[in-house]
Amino acid sequence: MDPSHKKYILENLARKSPAEIARDLGLKERAVKRFLERERPSGRKPAASAPSGPASAPDIGRTIGFLALLLASGFLVYSNTLSSSFHYDDQFMILENPAIRGLRLPEIWDAFNTRFLAGLSFALNYAAGGLEPAVYHWTSVVLHALAAFAVFLLVRLTLTTPRVLERPLPAAAPPIAGFAALLFLAHPVQTQAVDYVWQRAAVLAALFYALSLYFYARWRLSGRRPDLVFSFSAALAAMFTKETAFTIPFAIALYEFLFFGPELLARRLRRLAPFLLLLAVIPLTLTRVDKISTNLMRPETAARGTQDGGAPAFDMTRWVTEEKMTRGEYWLTQPNVVRTYLRLFFFPVRQNLDYDYPVTGSPDAATALSLALEIALAGAAVFFRKRFPVVSFGILWAFLAMSLESVVVQNDVIYEHRLYLPMAGWSMAFAAGAAELVRRRRPYLVAAGLLVCALGAAAWHRNRVWKSELTLWQDVVQKSPKKARGYYNLGIEYEKLSRTDEAVAALLKACEYDRAYAEKKGGRYYPDAVEDFLRLGNIYAKQSDAAKAAGYYEQALAIQLSLGRNPYRIYTNLANAQGAMGQVEKACESYRRAMQAAPREARIFSNAGSYYVSIGRTAEGIGFLEEALRIDPGFEEAKRSLDAARGGSTR
Repeated sequence: MDPSHKKYILENLARKSPAEIARDLGLKERAVKRFLERERPSGRKPAASAPSGPASAPDIGRTIGFLALLLASGFLVYSNTLSSSFHYDDQFMILENPAIRGLRLPEIWDAFNTRFLAGLSFALNYAAGGLEPAVYHWTSVVLHALAAFAVFLLVRLTLTTPRVLERPLPAAAPPIAGFAALLFLAHPVQTQAVDYVWQRAAVLAALFYALSLYFYARWRLSGRRPDLVFSFSAALAAMFTKETAFTIPFAIALYEFLFFGPELLARRLRRLAPFLLLLAVIPLTLTRVDKISTNLMRPETAARGTQDGGAPAFDMTRWVTEEKMTRGEYWLTQPNVVRTYLRLFFFPVRQNLDYDYPVTGSPDAATALSLALEIALAGAAVFFRKRFPVVSFGILWAFLAMSLESVVVQNDVIYEHRLYLPMAGWSMAFAAGAAELVRRRRPYLVAAGLLVCALGAAAWHRNRVWKSELTLWQDVVQKSPKKARGYYNLGIEYEKLSRTDEAVAALLKACEYDRAYAEKKGGRYYPDAVEDFLRLGNIYAKQSDAAKAAGYYEQALAIQLSLGRNPYRIYTNLANAQGAMGQVEKACESYRRAMQAAPREARIFSNAGSYYVSIGRTAEGIGFLEEALRIDPGFEEAKRSLDAARGGSTR
């Protein structure tokens, strides 16, 4: 019997029988009993120092002290981003989202659905500080530090599980756990999830995910039912924070099989059963998709009709239309994306919000090599699971955490915030693997400290890009110089700053790369291209250059019609431009087409009515204005126009 077995027996005797201990360690019961007879000739049980029992005052003090260190480190690393602006999807998920403007739980639930707790956190931020960005950023940094603390607790406790005690790591548990937590906290790849407020969902999900695993480990080591309740509750909370939490039951099953001794499968499954039931939570929550008010949270509608009982037909395996991304393209690209994620963990350079990532349309050598590398890494983790269980679990956890977003088709094949949860696994594996290589405590601590400082400095440097929308999109176009979306968003920012010439130049670039994309796709435009041409037309319209405005509106209209989408907005803008050029009949025809395309849009009828009155076709104009008021009786602009057209009051 080796020393680790003896230590485990002494630590667990107070709460487990010799038979249970023997089963955990894979020993014979009589061997455990013989050891106990030698250790306690008087027949008394030795004092146990269980890792999950009541902590001593020094242990509590050190744990609280490390939490304080994580909070201080988090605010130091992110000190230059606490006053940054909102970014990208924050515009309509926070700034324009009425659901967060009050602590009305049904409205938050309808808006955020599977991310209800993330939405609730935004509502609490709004209650505390309105739309002041600093309130949201401070909250995200605190949650990031708490997620790192949960990683610390999980790794520290994992190093006391039976399988780990069979081959104890050379370094002590607290330094390894501390290194893993600080690596998770300071790594620059985490900046997108922390700086980009909407991605707080990833931070919260990782926090609950790690806590669920931690309390499960406590329950398995102590047998105390409250720990099981805490584990289940944390898993359930994660399910209402982000969809990646769907993998929690599998992570808990992996933890059970890797860190606890041989046992009957039926007994293990009874333990895991409550967590396996959670697999139904996210799919069942998404079945109420027709009630969700926030478009970003909706799976893609698979059929425009209805299914049984009038429920919408939708596909939970994709969040983007087939015309934007086919399943084959997405799945074939993911092995290369995972390889990029691995590179970002070891070499976090050239980080980018909006990668111009090559989409793989058919199997090729690069995809095969990427897949082979990842299978080899996962295979090695399985093969060495008994010798290096902590390293193996960390690697497999990371792959598991990446799996859902690698299978469910998204609008973009790669985003750095998708690495936030997998980083917990990579950090755990790296810290434990480093302990195997650097077997002396002092060199281990020095090397860990230097690496964390270097990564923290890199994260601080990366944060500067997130200072404002302008700096963010300038960075994007520098790193993705042939992708239209970066130029479009940069053009918007220039326009907000009244830097019109630069806005036009950026949007012209966006349109240029839209055309290049369409040429590669046999004339098929990416759907977002419509907005590029439309925005450029709007700028020219504001400059009273109606001819150029109409030209870009016509290009936007052609793209919209080719995609089979409703063109009423473009027809309205085109009619305004044609009217400004004196093309009366063309303007009237465009207005008629707009009204046909959107017969319940009061503003279109109001605009058309005002135009018809202005060209002397008063009777028709009054008819359109009256229709606008039938659609929306409270439409003041239409009332005023109708008053003016009639030369009197409409009341």
